[in-house]
Amino acid sequence: MLQSRASFVMGIHVLLKVNVSVDIEVGYIRLVREIENKMLEKKNLLISLVLGVFLITTLMILYGNYQLDGNSNSDVGSSTTTTTSVTTGQSIHKSKKQKSKPTPPPKPPLVTFMVLTADDFKETRTKAIRESWAPRALAMGWRIFYYSETDQGSPHDTIATNETDKSSYGNDKKQWMAWDHMESVENPSPFYMKVDDDAYVFVDRLKRTLEGLDPSGIKMYGRCDDFFWEPKPFCDGGSGIILTREALQAMVRWHNEGKCKDTGHNDLSTSWCMVDNGVKLTYIPGLHGDPPNDWKELANDVTWHHLNPDDLRRIDRLFYD
Repeated sequence: MLQSRASFVMGIHVLLKVNVSVDIEVGYIRLVREIENKMLEKKNLLISLVLGVFLITTLMILYGNYQLDGNSNSDVGSSTTTTTSVTTGQSIHKSKKQKSKPTPPPKPPLVTFMVLTADDFKETRTKAIRESWAPRALAMGWRIFYYSETDQGSPHDTIATNETDKSSYGNDKKQWMAWDHMESVENPSPFYMKVDDDAYVFVDRLKRTLEGLDPSGIKMYGRCDDFFWEPKPFCDGGSGIILTREALQAMVRWHNEGKCKDTGHNDLSTSWCMVDNGVKLTYIPGLHGDPPNDWKELANDVTWHHLNPDDLRRIDRLFYD
């Protein structure tokens, strides 16, 4: 620093090319010091300004990143779960509130079954169905309702008709109450099938059969024919009668309007209710009115009828165990 000042003073001497006194030289030195002090102050001020600008810029960048992270978290948080730590080391998961979407209705079962039975058969026929083909049908999402005088201790699937008349006409009354109940059940099926409590149903074969049928319109499917011993065509009820949803609704309406007659045989009463109201019965193969007679029936039939409880269990073990 002293050398620079001396050089500065010498420079002034050279430039002025004059001899100066010591007092003048001292004055110049003081002037130089003042100039240096001013320059130092300006330098410190400049450094302070630079540092201030740097700090402000850094703070702005950090604040901008914070805002950006906050927006990102708010977007993600709408569909994820945030975790808050507690002093115990555990975590409390707090889900952000979302507008709940309406739950879609359950898929309707392909078919709903009517099994006409009686309290007298609770421990024989009805039990055999529950232990043979019924669990397989339920596993496919299908519904089965048993209709008897009482609920037989199974109110979740056995409907009490309270019908005490055990004659064939009483069975007709029981059937109409069953059809009426099935028509009112929520989440309706495209098909409804009535079978007797001494029939076996191959549910996998039935599924293929139903998938090939038209569920629209008023249609009745089954082992239907112009049997020579009856004046009008009908569908054998024991081995299975299948109605579309529209057919079930129409038949219940016609019966309530008095347009259907009881015959004492529920399959005749059902069939002729449809025929008398202009519905053509449709034959489908595979619904067998008796036990099988040959290997073709064993391999292809959808239902067998007139089987005892042991036969129902034996058939189920034979084909599915």
